[in-house]
Amino acid sequence: MKISDKALVKLLTKREKDFLKNRHQILRLLKNGLGVREIAKKQKVSTATIVKLKKRFLPHLFQKEKSYQRSQEKKKELPWLLG
Repeated sequence: MKISDKALVKLLTKREKDFLKNRHQILRLLKNGLGVREIAKKQKVSTATIVKLKKRFLPHLFQKEKSYQRSQEKKKELPWLLG
């Protein structure tokens, strides 16, 4: 079953919408290169929250960028060094 964007917006409470906006903003700040502590302070969330989002979503945000692809290739070449 697929829910349209309009239906989804109507189903969400104001609090849920605010939560999603905050998470989206955190991901944008991560993509723009801000540090974890800076974002945590700015968005008033814990650094653990930022780290969790960074680990989960950041690779997907940079999939098309060459620098991310190069870093992944290096990890494959040197797994014993990079962990």
